[in-house]
Amino acid sequence: NYTTFKTEDFGGSNYISNNYAPYYNSYYNGRDIEYKNMNFDMYAKYFLVENNMFRPYLGAGLGYNRTTMEYSNNDAASSSYNGQYYGYQFGTEEVKSSNVNIELMLGSEVKFTESFGANLELSYLRGIGSNISSENGMNSYQAPDQRRLEDLSGELGEANIVSLFVGLLVEF
Repeated sequence: NYTTFKTEDFGGSNYISNNYAPYYNSYYNGRDIEYKNMNFDMYAKYFLVENNMFRPYLGAGLGYNRTTMEYSNNDAASSSYNGQYYGYQFGTEEVKSSNVNIELMLGSEVKFTESFGANLELSYLRGIGSNISSENGMNSYQAPDQRRLEDLSGELGEANIVSLFVGLLVEF
């Protein structure tokens, strides 16, 4: 599985005072975050009934995720006010992390003809444990938004995900 999306981060502006980071003020309405996730998983299904038309099943799986989160605007800058440097840096924040997930499934294959049908599945996915590994683009002490990405990455890695899958079934 490959997932990617962009979102606007409105929470990062709470880390520092507006008086000390003029550069940050240009992002006061939020900075765009790019999220990319590659997931490799293996799962098995146990069919409860071996009926030709309706085949309900239970399933379980284990997966490995590699995630990257970064801000879209990577113009490096540091904060200063009236010629004084305050040590905050912005622009190259990035978090790359890896984690493991477990998935539980409940579904059914429904055949309309001998060769065609549909697959209906409800699944629950949850990251287990914290990050296996993490690479950070900057020192979080000097880059408040680096801490923000680390926090968001951790929250997404431990999120509960419920999904409904509907697919076409073709047998030949």
